[in-house]
Order: sequence, then C-alpha cells, then structure tokens
Amino acid sequence: MTEKLGYYDRQIALWHVRAYQSRKKAFNTLRNSVAAAMPSPSADKPAPSGGSVSDSTVTKAERLERLYQTHEYRQIKAVEDALETAGTDIRGKAERQKLRRALMLNCTDRKTYPFHRLGIDFVSQRDFFRRRDRFLSEILKRLQYGTAPR
Repeated sequence: MTEKLGYYDRQIALWHVRAYQSRKKAFNTLRNSVAAAMPSPSADKPAPSGGSVSDSTVTKAERLERLYQTHEYRQIKAVEDALETAGTDIRGKAERQKLRRALMLNCTDRKTYPFHRLGIDFVSQRDFFRRRDRFLSEILKRLQYGTAPR
C-alpha cells in the first residue's frame, strides 16, 4: 500500500499533468525548428575552425542533445513514463489504454471527466483513485520532487 499524497504534492503533480499537452506541443515545435533550421555539417564541408566554439558550429545532433537535457523535457518524460507504468497489472491492452486515457482526462479536468463518465467499468471507483494517486506519486518520484533535505 502506498502512502497518501499530501494536498500540495498532489497539486504539484496535477499541475505537471495539466501542463503536459502544452509543454509537449512547444517541445515538438522547438525540436522541429532545430532539426529543420540548420543543415548538419557533412564530410565535404568541414566545420569552421577557430579558437572558440560558437553556436553556429554546433551540429544539429548536439543541439538536439541539449534540447533533450532540458528541464522541460524531463517534465514531459516524467508524465509519459508514469503513464506508461500505470495499469501494467491489467491484462488487456485495450483496457490499459482506456485506463491511461481515463487517468489523463480525470487529472486534467475532474469536473468534466468524473469517474462515472470515463467508462472504465473494469476497475472500481476506489481502485481508480488509488491508481490515480499512484500515477501522481510516480510523476513526483520521476521528477525527484521532495528529495531535497528540509
């Protein structure tokens, strides 16, 4: 049994879930602009040599690698990974996908998508909310939230 999430911890995790779609969209736009904006240096065109390295000599792969090291990407990845671990004990792939979609919808807007409107009759309401708390605590764990000494 997992320990109950505190109010503020739950709110922070919910904030990450609610910001997921806009973060993902902004990240994909930025990734596509980095990938399309600058040609990657080839063997027939050597990179300019000089004493210092500027942003113009950084390869496309290096820029993409920097992008994948950002805090925003870690936040996106934490939600995706926590969502991937949700419902692993459920056998059917369709039921797992339905549960994951229900978790995202309920966490995004619980008034529009309460439990009885989600159509997940293969889990009880109590089990669903336990799974939701586990999902939210998994996000916090992946973001290493609360690991700093107090």
